[in-house]
Amino acid sequence: MALLRYLMLVFAAFGAAAALADPAWPRLLAASVVPALSLRPEALAGGLALLGTTLTSYVYVWETIGRGVEEPPDGTPGSCGLALARARVGAVADAVFTAVILWFMLAASAATLGRHH
Repeated sequence: MALLRYLMLVFAAFGAAAALADPAWPRLLAASVVPALSLRPEALAGGLALLGTTLTSYVYVWETIGRGVEEPPDGTPGSCGLALARARVGAVADAVFTAVILWFMLAASAATLGRHH
């Protein structure tokens, strides 16, 4: 399991890719906070895709919490609460990391594809 956490660090390369794509940072940050909404089919499909990828990380959070409740690590009293707390912290940290990497993926893709149409 620890190997997977270190393997996730490879995705941090998307941060470098976003910086190398050289987007218009002020415009990108403003658009990240206040998005432009549209009812065009392309925009709706993109919103649905974004929603699906965002919800995927929360499914892992719920799964981790559910597993901690259903399968206590050992039979000692009180150990289940500590294991559940650790699982929650790990799941939240992983979800935040996933969201940040997703933002860098979107920034790098938008700067590259948007510039070259």
